Amino acid sequence: MGFSAAIGTGSIIGWVCGTVGLGGFCCLLTVSIRSALGMRPSFDYFRTIVFLFLVFLGLTIGLEMGNVYRLPYGLKLIVGLLGLILGYVAGIFGGLWVQYLGWMASLLDIFAITAIAVMVIFDILLLTMAR
Repeated sequence: MGFSAAIGTGSIIGWVCGTVGLGGFCCLLTVSIRSALGMRPSFDYFRTIVFLFLVFLGLTIGLEMGNVYRLPYGLKLIVGLLGLILGYVAGIFGGLWVQYLGWMASLLDIFAITAIAVMVIFDILLLTMAR
């Protein structure tokens, strides 16, 4: 049920459930952001998991770009390193900015840990299989 049922089959119940679920998520997000309204982002509450997620995302995008353009192995590593550097810079800003989400940032950490694990496996595959 939800939007997948509504889009796939035109189900009215799917549209209702999807709309109620989206409304509930928006309410939770609003309450979470309001809980952090007066707080200024600081390195005391830096979100390390979000930082690492963005670093690995930059590395993964760089390696995949090297793979898509069929670059030699050495150039693929250089492009991956450039992605890693860009991910590092973005990670610093992301680790600070996500503090504006309030308590919902902790939920984001759970998704980020899972995504990091998947990206590490994907990066290993990109480096070993595409020689």
